[in-house]
Amino acid sequence: MILPSVELYIADSESNTQYKMSDVITNAEYYTTLLPQPGKLTFTVIDLTEKQFCEGSNVVLAVDGKKIFDGYLFTRTRTEKDTMQCVAY
Repeated sequence: MILPSVELYIADSESNTQYKMSDVITNAEYYTTLLPQPGKLTFTVIDLTEKQFCEGSNVVLAVDGKKIFDGYLFTRTRTEKDTMQCVAY
């Protein structure tokens, strides 16, 4: 069984720094409908020691090299010392 390649990038809106987050995310879930509504991506980021980003940052999710989500970070909630729950639309 071949697992898909999943990549997540966040481009911080304040520092203009792009981070590849694929190695520090868990519990990523993507929701979409056929109706004209924005998609929703939720994910948990672990190990925030070197990656800093704020609300409004661009979030891109690609699976096997195909972009399936391109949105903006709306909320981020610190859940533990170095863990943050994020929601993007």
